[in-house]
Amino acid sequence: VKDTPSRILEIAAAYAHELIIVAVAPVTPLAHALLIDEKGHLSRIQRIYFQGNVMVDPRTKVLKPDVQAYNFRIHMGAAERVFEELQHDVPFTFLGKFAAYAVGVTRRELEQVDASISSTSTSSCSTSDSTRSTSKLPCLALMAKEQMNKFRHGNYELWCKLYPVPIQYNDLNKMEWYDHLPNDVISHPYDPLLL
Repeated sequence: VKDTPSRILEIAAAYAHELIIVAVAPVTPLAHALLIDEKGHLSRIQRIYFQGNVMVDPRTKVLKPDVQAYNFRIHMGAAERVFEELQHDVPFTFLGKFAAYAVGVTRRELEQVDASISSTSTSSCSTSDSTRSTSKLPCLALMAKEQMNKFRHGNYELWCKLYPVPIQYNDLNKMEWYDHLPNDVISHPYDPLLL
C-alpha cells in the first residue's frame, strides 16, 4: 500500500472496535499512523497482537518493548511510540520467542499432510522441487526444506542455534542436515501461533 499509515487510519476509523492488528513485523507504519491520528481512532481498536517479548516496569507496571525482540529492535523508536500511546487504551497480546520456539512442526507431520492431499486428489509431490505434478498446491515438506536451506545459508549462526544439527551433518554444501534435524523439527511456526 502506497501510504500505509493513512490506510491504517482509514481502516481504524471505519472498524475501530472490530479491528485487530496482528504485528508480525516492525510496527513502523502503525507508529507513523499514530503521528497523524488526530481523532484517536487507533486508541479505540479492539486489540494488538505482537510478535516479540515485552518488559514490565516493576514499579509502574508500564510495558516496554524488549530490545531482544527482533521486530521491536529493528525500529525501537516506533515500538516505543506504539507502546506509550496505546497500551492504556488497547489490549496487547504478546507471543515471545521462548513460547514460539517451544512448538515445532516436524518433517513427518508435513509429509503426512502432503500424503493426505495426494490421496484425495490426482496430484503428487515432486522429489526435485516444491510443486505438485498436476496441482498448484505446494508440497509442504519440500517447500519447508527449501526455505530452511535458504535460512541456513542466509543466517547460519542463528539457524544452528535454533536447529542444532550435529556438525558432521551440517556442511553448507550438502543437504544431510535435513535427515538429522533434532526431534525431526523443521519449523517453529511463529506467525501462525500469534493468531
